[in-house]
Formats: sequence, C-alpha cells, structure tokens
Amino acid sequence: MIQYSEWKYLYPPRPASAVTCDMIQMYENRGWVGQFKKNGTCAVIGIGPDRSFHWMNRHQDTLKWEPPERTVKLLWDMFGSSSWTVLIGELIHAKVTGIRDKLFIFDYIVLDGNYALGRMFGERQKTLNDRFQPFLKAEAYSHWLASEDVWLAKTIHGNLLQTFESMDKPEDEGLVLKNPVGFLRDCGKEGTNGHWQVKVRHPKKNYAF
Repeated sequence: MIQYSEWKYLYPPRPASAVTCDMIQMYENRGWVGQFKKNGTCAVIGIGPDRSFHWMNRHQDTLKWEPPERTVKLLWDMFGSSSWTVLIGELIHAKVTGIRDKLFIFDYIVLDGNYALGRMFGERQKTLNDRFQPFLKAEAYSHWLASEDVWLAKTIHGNLLQTFESMDKPEDEGLVLKNPVGFLRDCGKEGTNGHWQVKVRHPKKNYAF
C-alpha cells in the first residue's frame, strides 16, 4: 500500500449517478450490496498522531460542528496511532429534528498510514468492521453502535428493494448501492470513485443528495 504520512485532504468516494428504485433488483442480481444513505452532511475525518483531528465536508471546508469530547475520545481509542487514518461518514446534526452529533461511518480511505488504493469496497468493509468489533455496544436496523453518537453502517446483502420500500424515518434518504469488488481509485480529485456505486433516493421526500 501507498503510505500516507501527513494530512492532505482526500475526496470522499461518492456515487456519480442516481438510479430509480425499479433498478435496485438489477444491481442486486449483479451482486451489489447496499448501505443506508442518511440525511446529513458528508464528513471526511482525519485522525492523526498526537490526537490531531480534521473534520471536513466534501467541499474541503471545515465542518461547522464542534464534536463532543466523548466522540473524539472514542474515535481516538479505535483509530489513534502514530499514523494517520481518514474515515468517511455522514454527520447527522442539523438536518433532522431531534438528532444531533451522530457520526454514521461507512468507509475509510486511509488506515494506520496505509492509503487503501486498489482495495475493494468489500475488503475495506471487513477491515472497518474488524476495527469496530471490540467497541460495539448495540445494533440498529441500519447500523451498529459503538456509542450513542458513533455508528458503523451495516452492509446489506439481499432484499435491497424491500429494505428501500420499508424506509419510514426522516433520517433515511435512501440507499447507496455498491459493488463489493469495486476498487478505490486516487481520491486526490473529485469524482474518481463513482464507478462502483449509485444512489437511490426515496421518493417520499424531497431530499438533497
């Protein structure tokens, strides 16, 4: 793996296109999996040596959010080291009434100083699950909880259309369908990782994906 030795902004892997719900089964038949898309702000989280943290959005701006100390401590306990880690998630804080300070983590780009170029999505998910496993406290329909505020997205295998049609919570925008063998390309510029994922927006609400 390529070494990532100092902080540099990396663009989060995001789907390049949207599809309609009548195409979900086609993607499932191809072996694709799903993750919930939450109604929040995309978060690029840099965790570096000496408890250095960066909290940024997909436009390279610092998030307008002050993370609780309990969240900082937990992420450090899970990922802190002498090398950088860059996580990708959704901050659910300002868009859903009654929900604040929730981090819904669904991928990573760098882990322990290793830039995961060429690693497949399924491989990265297994690694992320292994890292979270000792810290998990509870299970919800779309995620695992390491705390009330730090969530790990579940990867959904099968019954994707049924999952999509059953959504009824304001924090759920839809699904992101992902190819488990899709590999990570260079995140130094925007739009390089749209080839292995698509988004499906729930028709019941006017979401801004």
